Amino acid sequence: MPGHIIAVVGGKGGIGKSVFSANLALAYLMELRQRPLLIDLDMASLGDQNLILGMRPPKSVVDISRHNASALDLKVLTPFMATTAQGLSFISAPTEPTIAKDLDMDGLGKLLKSVVNIFPFIVVDCGSIVDSTTVKVFEAATMIMVVTSQDVIVLNQTKRVLNKIQEHLFPPDMVQLVLNRFTQASVVQAAMVQKNMGKNIFAAIPEEAETCTGSLARSQPFVASSPQAPITRAYHDIIRKMQQTNILAQLSQLKKPTGASAKAAAEAPAAAGEASKGTSPMASGAKPVDPWTSMKLRIHKALVETMDLKKSNIDTSDPKQRELLREKTKKAILDILTREDATGILSSREKSAQMVKEVLDEALGLGPLEDLLADDAVTEIMVNARDQIYIERPRRSPIFCACASRRA
Repeated sequence: MPGHIIAVVGGKGGIGKSVFSANLALAYLMELRQRPLLIDLDMASLGDQNLILGMRPPKSVVDISRHNASALDLKVLTPFMATTAQGLSFISAPTEPTIAKDLDMDGLGKLLKSVVNIFPFIVVDCGSIVDSTTVKVFEAATMIMVVTSQDVIVLNQTKRVLNKIQEHLFPPDMVQLVLNRFTQASVVQAAMVQKNMGKNIFAAIPEEAETCTGSLARSQPFVASSPQAPITRAYHDIIRKMQQTNILAQLSQLKKPTGASAKAAAEAPAAAGEASKGTSPMASGAKPVDPWTSMKLRIHKALVETMDLKKSNIDTSDPKQRELLREKTKKAILDILTREDATGILSSREKSAQMVKEVLDEALGLGPLEDLLADDAVTEIMVNARDQIYIERPRRSPIFCACASRRA
């Protein structure tokens, strides 16, 4: 049975996400006596896991990503991994930013596909930014754990991270909220966090500053060095909860978006192709003739039922207010998409993003004309029919300026 990748992302830098990642992996090892793997992919805080674990591996995840082996099995990976005294396998991030830039994304993808066949539990420290590297991990992960706290600023940034994850159309159930440094004395209570984030808290890690500081100073994760501490018990409770609820097996059945392959990228839906030429089924009143158009019309209908854009109190003449309306509408579209059966239609994240953009442009603007209007090189647009649009781009030379028209 394949193992499970747990992607850990911080709501904000400095929230304790790396400490959480290391201790979660160790808690799994000590609770179930099975060897897990910890991968440090936080390219903004290079080397933090080395300090937490007290390790200085000679090689990093960048070296593995650029390794030319046809297959990555345990024998191939062993020279690239370090092992802690407790038996935790560890792949570090590089310690130099110049090396971090050499991370090969295809090689990373191969690594993530390989480790689930070697280890039962893989924790990946992803940092606090949802970038292309993080998304690559999310695609291979079973669960995304977002670490936050009761700090108002951290919560605000956590919401941004959650919105970014939603924009990439990962299933909401895949995302679990972890409340770190939890204290009952805080003005911001757990119920307030859940309400503000729109998600239940999967686990709360109590605040134990002295235990954490001491473990960091000794480069010994507290799950191993302080086995009786309340904070250690909280980590064991997380592993037990995962086992008792069988949540990882359940989440592994979720359908997740994937990056488009060359073939998928070339197979753009017919309706999308028409839209890029200036055709808008919604604007023209044409009946849906393919699944893409049909889905777009369903989303638009649900959007109208969810939001009354005409009765919005937002002043559309104000750029900031327009942007606010666009973000609000985009979130509504993403919420609607989570209820849609997109099997076979939105086969990649790029197609999902294209669907969101087309609905947004047609709900708030002039549909496929929006891209042309945003192009500074286009000086004139002439619409003769839904499938006949001419644009004009000046073609300049040192001697004269002439205009050339082409059919879009």
